[in-house]
Amino acid sequence: MAKHLDDLEIFPWNRNFITGIPQIDEQHHKLADLINELTRQLAKDDLVVLSSVFDELQAYASYHFQTEESIWAPCFEGDPWFATHQKTHSSFLEMIFKIKNEQNGQSLREVVTKIVKFLISWLAFHVLDSDKRMAIVLQNVNAGVPLEEAKLISDVEMNGSTKVLVDTILSMYEDLSSRTLVLMRERVERQKIEIQLTELARHDVLTGLANRAHFEESLREGLIQADRNEQSLAVLLLDLDHFKNVNDIYGHPAGDALLVEAALRLTECARETDTVARLGGDEFAIIATNLKKAEGAGTLAQKVIDTISKPFNLDGQVVNSGTSVGIAIYPSDLRDPDKLLTNADMALYKAKEDCRGTFHFHDRDMNAAALARKALEMELVCALDNQELELFFQPVVNPNSTAIIGTEALVRWNHPEKGLILPGDFIATAESTGLIVRIGERVISLVCEQIAAWYNSGLPEVPVSINISLLQLQTGKLAEFVIKTLGKTGANPACLEFEFSEGIVTERLDRVVPELNRLREIGISLVIDNFGIGNSSLTALAQLPFSKVKIDRMIPMDSIGPDTTDQKVAGAMIELGKAFGMDVIAKGIETEDQLAVAAQERCDGVQGFHICGPQPSDVFVEWWMNFDNSQTQKNRRAL
Repeated sequence: MAKHLDDLEIFPWNRNFITGIPQIDEQHHKLADLINELTRQLAKDDLVVLSSVFDELQAYASYHFQTEESIWAPCFEGDPWFATHQKTHSSFLEMIFKIKNEQNGQSLREVVTKIVKFLISWLAFHVLDSDKRMAIVLQNVNAGVPLEEAKLISDVEMNGSTKVLVDTILSMYEDLSSRTLVLMRERVERQKIEIQLTELARHDVLTGLANRAHFEESLREGLIQADRNEQSLAVLLLDLDHFKNVNDIYGHPAGDALLVEAALRLTECARETDTVARLGGDEFAIIATNLKKAEGAGTLAQKVIDTISKPFNLDGQVVNSGTSVGIAIYPSDLRDPDKLLTNADMALYKAKEDCRGTFHFHDRDMNAAALARKALEMELVCALDNQELELFFQPVVNPNSTAIIGTEALVRWNHPEKGLILPGDFIATAESTGLIVRIGERVISLVCEQIAAWYNSGLPEVPVSINISLLQLQTGKLAEFVIKTLGKTGANPACLEFEFSEGIVTERLDRVVPELNRLREIGISLVIDNFGIGNSSLTALAQLPFSKVKIDRMIPMDSIGPDTTDQKVAGAMIELGKAFGMDVIAKGIETEDQLAVAAQERCDGVQGFHICGPQPSDVFVEWWMNFDNSQTQKNRRAL
C-alpha cells in the first residue's frame, strides 16, 4: 500500500497513451502530472497551492495546444480534421474558464473537483482517440502516403479492437478517479491525525510549550548547531515563586491559569530561534541559541524576571508571583545536555539562596561579572535619583588665534564611596540597560542650566557640545524634551551642540533624519564625533543635517613631514569634512607639533590636553578667564 499522497495518481500514465510523436507524448505526460498534482492539493484542502497549480495547468495547456498545432499544421492545414481538432483545444480552455467563472457561491474545492473530472475524461479521450488518429495520419504522410489515403488507414486502425480499448479505458479512468480521490482524502485525514498526535507527544497540553522530551531534543540539536557555528548556547531554568500558595488558596484552576499566563510571558521574552519549555509543575526552561556573547543570557534572564514579577490577573483575582533564574552556558559548562541542565539547576538553587528575584550563572567568573553589572546598574539608578552626575568642561579653540570657540560637556559620576568615575566605566552598562536615556536627559538639563548661568554672570556665549546616544535619538522624544528644558532654563538653543557617533550614518535614515531635522529647527547645531574610524556611507552622510565633524584622536596629527602617510591621512579626513561644508575640529591635541599640524591643515578648531583637560565648571571658568586675559596680553605684545 502506498504510504504517501505522491504515490497516488488519479490519472496514471501508461503506454496506451503513446502517440509515437515524442514531443507531444512528453507534453501529454506533463498535463497528466499537473492533473495528479491538482488532485493531491484538492485532497489536502490547500487552496493556496491548489490555485497556483490550477493556474499552471491553464498556462501549460495553452502552451501545449500551440505546440501540438504547430506539429499538425504542415500536414493538415485547411483539412476538416485539423479544424475539428483545433475546436477540441478551444473547448478545453473554454470549459475550464466556464467552470471556474460560474462558481455560483461554490468553494474553489468544489469548482476544481468538477474541473478534475472533466480533465480526466477529456484528456483520456483526446489522447486515445483524436491525437492517436492524427499521429497515424502524420506518420503515414511522412512515409509518402497521400493524406486522404493516410486518413483511411487511421480509420481502419482506430476502429474495432482499438475503439473497444478506448471505451474500456475511459470507463476505467472515470471509476478510478472517484475511488482515488476518496483514498487521497482518507490518507490526508490520517496524516493530519498523525501530525496532531506527534505534536501532542512533543508539547505540554496545558500551556502549548515544548515538553521535556521536545526540550531535550532541541537542546541536543542546539548544541550541534552551536558547535558548528562556534557560538554560545544558554540553558535558563526557572520556577514560579508562591505557586503552591496559589493552588492552595485559589484552587488548581487558578494555578493552571497562572501557568498559562506565565508561559505566554516567557514566549514573549524569547526570540523566535529560542525554545521555551515547561518541564513539569511550575518549572520552565529556555534554550537561548545563536548567542554571540554569553552575557546575552543574563539580559534575557533579567527580562524574564521583570516580566514574571508583574502582577497576574487570574479571572479578576490579582496574584503576585516572581522567579529566579539559573543559567548554564555552552561551551563554559561542558557539552553534555544533562550536565547543562544540572548546572542550570545548581545555579537556580544558588540564585534562590542568595536573593530571590535574581539570576545566577553556573560559571563563577561569568556570574561575578553579571553580578557586577547588575550592581552597577542599581548604583546608576541611585546616582540619577541622588543627582550624583556632574559636568566637566573641555574647551575648543581656534588653532591659529587660540581664541575659545566652544566647549564640550563631559559627564562624570561623583560616587559617594568610590569617588570620581569616568564615563568609560559606566556608559556601556547604561547603554545596555537603557539608562543612557535618563543620563542623557540629565546631562542636557545640566548643560542648559549652565549655559543660562554663564550668560547671567556676563560670560561670553559659546557653543557647548553634548554627546547624545543613538538610543536616545531613536526614542523620537529628544526634540520634545529639549524644547521643554530650554523653556524651563531660558538657555539659548544656539549655544547647544549635539554630538553623535559616526555610527549614526549606518542607521536607516528614515528613522533618524526627522528627529535630527527637528533639532536643527530648534536652533541646535549637530556634530559627527569620532569621524574617520567608522564605516560611513558618504551618500548617507550628505543627507544628514550636520554642520561640524570632530576628527577622532586615532587619526594621526603628528608633524613628521609634509609627505608622510600619517599627515596625508589627517589631511584627507579634514578635506573630506570641508567638502561636505562642515567645520572640522581635531580632537586629542596633546603636543605643540599636533597643534601646528592642525593649523597647517586648516582645522577650524582643536581640542585636547595640550590646550586644557576636562575641568569642573568653576575651575573651567577660572581657566577661561585667565586664558582670555593671557591671549589679550599676548596679542597686545604682538602689536
